[in-house]
Amino acid sequence: MSSSAEHPLRICLWACPGPYSTALMYSFAQRDDVSVIDEPLAGHFRKAAGASAPGKGEELSSSEDRARIVIDEVILGACGKAVCFQKHLIQHLTKVDRSFLKRVCNVFLTWDPQELLPWLRRELDRSPKLRDAGLAAQSRLLSQLHQHGQDPPVLDVRELALDPPGVLEALCLRLGIGFQEEMLSWPPGGRPEDGPWAAEAYREVHSWSGFPPYREPDAEPFPDDLFDLHLDCAPHYRFLCQWAIKSPRSEDPDLKGEASSEGSASSDSSARDPESASAEA
Repeated sequence: MSSSAEHPLRICLWACPGPYSTALMYSFAQRDDVSVIDEPLAGHFRKAAGASAPGKGEELSSSEDRARIVIDEVILGACGKAVCFQKHLIQHLTKVDRSFLKRVCNVFLTWDPQELLPWLRRELDRSPKLRDAGLAAQSRLLSQLHQHGQDPPVLDVRELALDPPGVLEALCLRLGIGFQEEMLSWPPGGRPEDGPWAAEAYREVHSWSGFPPYREPDAEPFPDDLFDLHLDCAPHYRFLCQWAIKSPRSEDPDLKGEASSEGSASSDSSARDPESASAEA
């Protein structure tokens, strides 16, 4: 794929919550042909999330205006490099005109709810809901993009952690850019592009100097109070995993044994279209 600073390749990562989306942004930031942007629609989302209460119509209009400005001036704006990597949370597409998605290269990063949901509860300090996990929104958007003829790459946290060079090389091939070894490591700490929330939200990733080795979920029983939510999330995760770039380590029995034992409660190989899964709460 030919790209330049005048006509950059715009990569929009649509991630569920978790530290690996930030790690992936840091990974791409090590390339000499990439500029990165951290959650440019976050401000819009905060406005939109509070706009549903009575008397907030004025704020809703303001948030939609903010989203249009961000799309025109940031997401589709000047880049300065041949590749512009943009990290987004899937929830940030709330109340956004999505027509710009046909002008960017969309990529998904998903995470097994067996690991995502306990992590979310720790981060939120409350019981998460389906919309907090983002898996339903991811699966629906992926299905919609398929219907419009797009074939976005899908990354799964487990596959990426099992084999960062293999999965990143496959991703770069799908994107039409060459893989660079520099993507595998970076200096610990933050980056100038980090959003203002980074000191608290990225504290885990700021201790990393690369993608940490994959560890299987804790052997302790899955929390009972998250079980129903897990059941709601699992069909969406299975649908996403049908399209995920696979690490050779997860498919070769010998290599798999070196890294971890197979599977979790939500890694059933069957999958159904997200339209038939539970409605988002």
